[in-house]
Amino acid sequence: MNTEAWCGHCGETFRLAQVVEEGNGGRCPRCGYVYSHEYNAVVTASAAEVIDAHRGLEHALQRITDIAPLLHIDREALHKSLDAHLSR
Repeated sequence: MNTEAWCGHCGETFRLAQVVEEGNGGRCPRCGYVYSHEYNAVVTASAAEVIDAHRGLEHALQRITDIAPLLHIDREALHKSLDAHLSR
């Protein structure tokens, strides 16, 4: 599982997990930019939730594929739904 992210300050990409790793504390692991001084704990907790949700979604989709191979998830609708939240 590898949730990718990129920094709007320096433009570099990294694994989202690096934002919550010890020593980074809500900072860009490339340039050190602090994403939210006032809400740093919320940023790191939310990033951890995204990582867990990604893992959970992958697991759930794999289970559906394994036990109900004729049940197909509308990928385009799923992507649109996620993209709507990421495009804000």
